[in-house]
Amino acid sequence: ENVSEGKYDALKLIASRDELGSLARSFETMAREVQIREQKLADILGLAPEGIITIDEKFNITLFNKGAERTFGYNANEVMGKHLNMLLPHRFRGSHDKYIELFDSSEKAFSKMGRRGEISGLHKDGVEFPASASISKLIIGNEKAYTVLIQDITERKSAESELLTAKLDAEMANEAKSHFLASMSHELRTPLNAIIGMSDMIKGEYFGTLNEKYKEYAADIVLSGEHLL
Repeated sequence: ENVSEGKYDALKLIASRDELGSLARSFETMAREVQIREQKLADILGLAPEGIITIDEKFNITLFNKGAERTFGYNANEVMGKHLNMLLPHRFRGSHDKYIELFDSSEKAFSKMGRRGEISGLHKDGVEFPASASISKLIIGNEKAYTVLIQDITERKSAESELLTAKLDAEMANEAKSHFLASMSHELRTPLNAIIGMSDMIKGEYFGTLNEKYKEYAADIVLSGEHLL
């Protein structure tokens, strides 16, 4: 009974050499191996960066790893045996229960939760946060267990928002640049055409002769205007 409850400290070495003692020692060896495996599994779950939550058929929490503690701010002993809904904002709790029920009745063993695998979590301090989540189910005999993998994506969503803002800013800047260049092109082209045309007429002495110095200046004005254009 102690071993079934995970109380391995209750194991005692049996000194008897008869069959009962031999059986007791074999049981103790087996129980110690189970303890070691459980500890390895607990260490693995503890190192996992994601929140790992296991719930029973009534949606009560049966496992809450270190990642889940970091994500939600609760200690495991604060949530064990309580309904999973305590980790969700109130407005999503009814729809979330229906989602798990639909998932339970399906043939799928794994599914993303929410829209595109994104849901909202509720921190211990009452602050909501965006999270990515998936759920899987395991049937052992007549019992079902569900495992939820969840990760706080606040930083990722913030980075995506900043990237989108930067993209929009870049597009607006590019549009402004194009508008500026188009406007400047029009504003410069009109007077430059006049400058080039008139200076070309002066250089060609359309309305009378010029001395060579003025003709030279007029030619320079034409070249400069064409260069700017």
